[in-house]
Amino acid sequence: MTRNRRLFSLALLVMWVGAVAYLTLTPGGYGRTTSLRGFLCFACGELDGSDIIRNWILFVPGGLLATHLLGPRRAVALGLCFTAFIEVAQLGLPGRDSALQDLVFNALGAVTGAALMHRGLARWSRQLLMAAAAVAWLAPLPLLVPKATPFDLYGQWTPRFGRTARYQGRIVDASIDGLHIESRRFREKAALDEAITGRAPLRLVLRVGPPPSSLAPIFQIADARQQFVMELGALGPDLILRGHNPARILKLDQPDARWAGAMLGVAVGDTVPVVIDRGRGSVCMSVGEREQCNLAPSLAEGWGHILYLEGPPAWFRALMSLMWAAGLGGLIGLASDRWRSAVGVGLAVALAGYVGANLSPDVRPEVLHAAVLFVGTLAGAGMRSPVVRVWRASRPS
Repeated sequence: MTRNRRLFSLALLVMWVGAVAYLTLTPGGYGRTTSLRGFLCFACGELDGSDIIRNWILFVPGGLLATHLLGPRRAVALGLCFTAFIEVAQLGLPGRDSALQDLVFNALGAVTGAALMHRGLARWSRQLLMAAAAVAWLAPLPLLVPKATPFDLYGQWTPRFGRTARYQGRIVDASIDGLHIESRRFREKAALDEAITGRAPLRLVLRVGPPPSSLAPIFQIADARQQFVMELGALGPDLILRGHNPARILKLDQPDARWAGAMLGVAVGDTVPVVIDRGRGSVCMSVGEREQCNLAPSLAEGWGHILYLEGPPAWFRALMSLMWAAGLGGLIGLASDRWRSAVGVGLAVALAGYVGANLSPDVRPEVLHAAVLFVGTLAGAGMRSPVVRVWRASRPS
């Protein structure tokens, strides 16, 4: 290994350590909640599925770089020491929860990176990587389908649970498919389950409050575990809709249906009708006389299953979606054996996603995102040979 290459790898490793420390050791602004029972519990949190995936992926680059510099055994030991340091340090940080599962999956990420650098990618593992990228692209189609819950259901008007803000406006009336929903337990659960899974319209009469600076639920249907089955919230002038679906069952986060600027032009104190209609092949929202459709998330917003971003501007979310589409396409291309298979698989995945989104009322079809996925596949296939050469030259002897 040349000196310049070693210095470059060391610089990347230092940058990775700094980024991970910033992401994991920045106080969250809330009181410490870690207990011994919470530390030992695996997959007990509401979104632990997303946490597990993030923790695993986060340490793969560290395992790759450390193996390049130190060899696989020392790289794994370094990963274990670093993640143990993080979990101990989080015990004293407000808003941070230390957990054994974080330590385990961080360590597995480091082991994965070390194994990739030390042994390289066999044909079966490249095929597995290609399949994983395709599944990640198509995942929103089954994961966003609304599902019923076996627990009792409760209407919630402008609730505040956990770390959410309280909406300062007031609901005057709420109904779904003609079923009047008040802020209490709903007795006709079967009818309400059918209305929710059938995507019946939600109709509110809302006395508008000031735009909240963080996500504030306006209306919820929650179950007896205080988990929302349907939630309409506000963030600044935006309206945000989320629901109970297989993503929630798997303890994943989910992309939202969002109307940016929905409450612009509506004065605080005004009483307006708000309608959320999911039964016209898309998600449509109306506030007063204004209406916006095609608000369902696209397949390229599947990154929201792993990392839900509440407050970034629309341009940043659009950039994340383009990067997700290009990145998954790039993985398909890199994992392909030859150009023909890359083109075939990339085109098949892009078309399957576009057709599926057109048939689904829960996902928005986007030609641009499908095209970016396919172009990313071609780019990945074109980069495969130089990447393989660099990879082989970088692996420790």
